[in-house]
Order: sequence, then structure tokens, then C-alpha cells
Amino acid sequence: MVTVYLVTMGWVNRRSFDSVLLVMPLYLLFISLVIVLLGVWTYARMAGADRELGLSRRSRGPLLPAGFRATIDPAAGPWPRPG
Repeated sequence: MVTVYLVTMGWVNRRSFDSVLLVMPLYLLFISLVIVLLGVWTYARMAGADRELGLSRRSRGPLLPAGFRATIDPAAGPWPRPG
């Protein structure tokens, strides 16, 4: 399978072949095995701490603290004015 990938990438990129393409299967293997397993492990830890499989504690509660008040100047608009 790796040989098919290398031959295909070599043919498609024959004018601008880069040696990084040779490392791409290892990168994809790392992403699909290590990063996904870390995500599952992190989710399992959060779900175990909350004792709930559906929601994590980051998705509950208000986004801002209880006494938070924003001061907005409607005349200022969304962008700072020069000068």
C-alpha cells in the first residue's frame, strides 16, 4: 500500500517533487493513531470526572462570570477609529 502511495505521489508531483511527500504516510499514521487515541483518552477522563457520557463540564454553565458587565460605545462601531 505504501508503494502505491509513493508511486502515485511521485507521478502526480513529478514536476515539483518534494522529499516531504515521502514522510507523509508516517505523518498520517501518527495523526490517525496517536492523536485520535489522545482525544478518546481525554474525553474518557472528562466524562469520568463528570460521571456523564454526553456532556463535558466545558459545555455547561454561563460563558461569562455572574457579575460581568460590558461597556460598549455604540458610536465607536466595530473598528477603532484612526487618530
